[in-house]
Amino acid sequence: MRKVITYARVSTDKQNNNRQVKDLWDICERNNWINIKDFEEKISGYTKKEEREMLWSLLDYAINNDVECIVVSEVSRISREMEVLHSFLNHCKRNKISVYIQQLNMETLNIDKTPNPMCDLLISIIGSIGKMEKEITLERMASGRKEYIRKGGRVGRPKGITPNKELLVKHMDIKRLLLQGQSIRNTSKILGKSIYTIQKIKNILKEEKLVL
Repeated sequence: MRKVITYARVSTDKQNNNRQVKDLWDICERNNWINIKDFEEKISGYTKKEEREMLWSLLDYAINNDVECIVVSEVSRISREMEVLHSFLNHCKRNKISVYIQQLNMETLNIDKTPNPMCDLLISIIGSIGKMEKEITLERMASGRKEYIRKGGRVGRPKGITPNKELLVKHMDIKRLLLQGQSIRNTSKILGKSIYTIQKIKNILKEEKLVL
């Protein structure tokens, strides 16, 4: 029987993946697929490639466990960023791992593991529409920001808040383990976060002379 994994994503902590997960389980049951692991994540679909630790961990898991297919509900669940979306799908293709997309009722690979051109076309169209929607939203936000400033509003970070401090707050779990003396590699294994992100946090701690 076919070995698969599922991936569900929502954008905020206020949302839950319950509906997505149930739908993906139903798909696996209908197709007699063996679902060996569920991956769930709460992160914005616009998050950049280097911050998508779980997505790349999911791919590593699929490669190392002979997974044949990754099951998702929509194209946007993988990412709303075209660069991230295409990078992930291309890695899957190179490793002969298909991605089933419920939204399209279609897979990225054919039975013989060759790329499915129709699926590729539809994914590109959906991704392009998403990109256009993002650009329209950003234009509206920029217009609103200008109007807010024109009326005397103030924008920017509160005084005393730096990008480094924001990163440390965002990754308090990494900071805690590094301050306890854990290595970058061990911290990555414990938290499931990328070595790239952990190294960035360690560099900040070094600048503040909190670690050697």
